[in-house]
Amino acid sequence: MKILSIALTLIIMVLLLASCFGDMAANPGIDTSGQKKADASGETIVLKFAAGPSHAKDDKTKKILELVERKTGYKCQTVVLPGNELDSTKKIKLSVLAGVEYDFIYSNSDTSVNYAHSKVIKPLDDLIKSTGYDVEKVFGPYIQKIDGKIYMLPELKDIHIVYYNKKIFDDAKVPYPAADWTWQDYIDIAKQLTNKEKNIFGSYFIEWTIYFSMIARQKKIPLYKPDGYSNFDDPGWAESFKFMADLGNVHKVQPDYLTYKTQKMPYDMFFQGNIGMWPAGSWVLTYVSDLKKYPRDWKIGIAPLPQINKGEKVVPGIIGGYSVLSTTKHEREAFEAIKVIAEEAYTVYTDIPCRVDLYEGDINKIAEHISSLLSFDGITPDDIRNIILDSQLEIVPENDPGPASFVIAYNLIPAYGELYCTGQKGLEDTMKELKEKADAAIKEELDSDYE
Repeated sequence: MKILSIALTLIIMVLLLASCFGDMAANPGIDTSGQKKADASGETIVLKFAAGPSHAKDDKTKKILELVERKTGYKCQTVVLPGNELDSTKKIKLSVLAGVEYDFIYSNSDTSVNYAHSKVIKPLDDLIKSTGYDVEKVFGPYIQKIDGKIYMLPELKDIHIVYYNKKIFDDAKVPYPAADWTWQDYIDIAKQLTNKEKNIFGSYFIEWTIYFSMIARQKKIPLYKPDGYSNFDDPGWAESFKFMADLGNVHKVQPDYLTYKTQKMPYDMFFQGNIGMWPAGSWVLTYVSDLKKYPRDWKIGIAPLPQINKGEKVVPGIIGGYSVLSTTKHEREAFEAIKVIAEEAYTVYTDIPCRVDLYEGDINKIAEHISSLLSFDGITPDDIRNIILDSQLEIVPENDPGPASFVIAYNLIPAYGELYCTGQKGLEDTMKELKEKADAAIKEELDSDYE
């Protein structure tokens, strides 16, 4: 207990220092024309938004906090959590459990489950009821319930598409991707684009879980069996891992995994200009629009995600949103802030909203707004409508919620994917051991009843 107490004290000290640095980096130039709201003591209400380093610094965070300030009159302050983004998830849990005060945070359909079970975020049901907020009317099926309660207001739906470098295509005299292409087409095109002498690769899959599970997700192979344990002995999961590994090891259309890891290639290497195609979430449109952070003289195109079979439109996706943290002293104000973001963030950035109360005219305005931010690349409203806002898309979750899902998705799948891709384990042994580890994690969580 003494060791735990010391550890928690150190965590609090680090996070308080981070908070100070977050204050220094808090958004300048915010529209303060509206009167700031004060609490009962007359002090201006300051809402603390907890975020990892890259999230805290990006232009989207600046714009949405400005939006909250304009709409609510509250002052917003970004608190930067130390470490990388995955570390930040752990840091927020430890610091909240240690009593450090924050007000709201970005979460998604994966992290919100983990946060809720750890009591890091608050259920919103009482706030929704007391304010008469009709969440079903506004967000419909995008409202996620965890153990029967709502913990997150959904702000964006993120689906996977393909970003491609038009210059690399043009130099190789390869036509841009067709709307109805398959993964075999993707591999064939990537081979045509790859030029080792110029250090150009046609494809770029990275170490994140979705790249190991892409084929399994599109085949709708569940993560869990009916008995609640993992499904990694389904051949579709082995096929999915093999597809990922073969891109670098067999087809050689991207850096092999060992090279990728040893050279510490960044996840956003596409923007360096030597990658032909990068399948990634629609959140990358934020980066495409940010020519200050990612300056370039070449243009980007977007295409639908390739399918296993021609004619299908199955795309992995994830719902992102905002949650109120359990240590907040401004519960109602924090709820008001996340409500503004969930409803209106799409008006200031490239996010695809989860609102089902928008009409055809609104959808067209969204497409026009997003394309206006991508004018350098010539991405049109029709591109946005046909590729991202297509009502015929069948969106499947990137990960299935369930016991130990966070550990499985963010730790085990990437770890065993690396062992297989680098040749340290064969495919059969990889899947066998992955299932054993996943089942053990599931049992441990079930035995602890999520505590």
